[in-house]
Amino acid sequence: MRVAVIPLLVAIVMAFPLADAPSFSAAAETQPLLIGYLELTDDPRYDEKRAYARIRVRPHNRPRPGAEMAIRESHVLGRALKIKFSLERGEAKTAAGLISMIERMAAAGVRYFLIDADAAMITALGVATMGWDLLLFNISEPADALRGAECRAQVMHVIPSHAMMTDALAQFLVARKWSKVLVLKGPEGEDAAFAAAPRLSTPTLVQYGAHDDLVPKKPTHDMLQRLTAPHRLAIYDTGYHMLLRDLEPEPVLADIAVWITDPAAPLPSGREGEAAQVLAEE
Repeated sequence: MRVAVIPLLVAIVMAFPLADAPSFSAAAETQPLLIGYLELTDDPRYDEKRAYARIRVRPHNRPRPGAEMAIRESHVLGRALKIKFSLERGEAKTAAGLISMIERMAAAGVRYFLIDADAAMITALGVATMGWDLLLFNISEPADALRGAECRAQVMHVIPSHAMMTDALAQFLVARKWSKVLVLKGPEGEDAAFAAAPRLSTPTLVQYGAHDDLVPKKPTHDMLQRLTAPHRLAIYDTGYHMLLRDLEPEPVLADIAVWITDPAAPLPSGREGEAAQVLAEE
């Protein structure tokens, strides 16, 4: 995951160049692309923690070596694209220190920053850089709030959130038809955040394929009955489990695009209607 940060960044740079980003035309000379890498000094998330028999229960290695490896492995790609990638590293003990580094690097032409910091720091950086001509990439913090109440347009995430991870776990449990689950929660804040992740509180668009042979209709209906977050449901008559890879993904994508822009707007597919009743009939 973390080693893939630079190739992902390359794709984003090529697809969504910022105002002052270099032009990568075939006839151009090799252009430098400097990427800022900022981390928190003495980040407690990386403190070594071991349990019984010295078993490591918390990974304490920073992701920086992955970014450095990706820079080295992007040499061939960079030569083909006429781009020379490089990292400029900085660290600070406070959000103010990191913001100061972003200002300095941005003044030197850096527009892309990999951020290895906790949720509070990333929130502070997101607020401070609103409206700036740059992108911040969260590479290590899974907090759900960063994708919800604390979401910022210029902050992107290359690590799954707690909600994403628990969703994957839930899909595995459904696939195995395990309906009774015992959750053991530890005393750490990270434990509480992970345990609370399945409890959605933000507006949600639920999309379901009528021919889904992995997730049955009844458990889906039961899940919606328990869902406390404001939500909308769309059922696609020709859809299966992987809606975005079905033969007709266009209506699904169109609904997502409209809903992201305005969660209250009518879905262009018209697949909402009596969707809940369809699930209840199973």
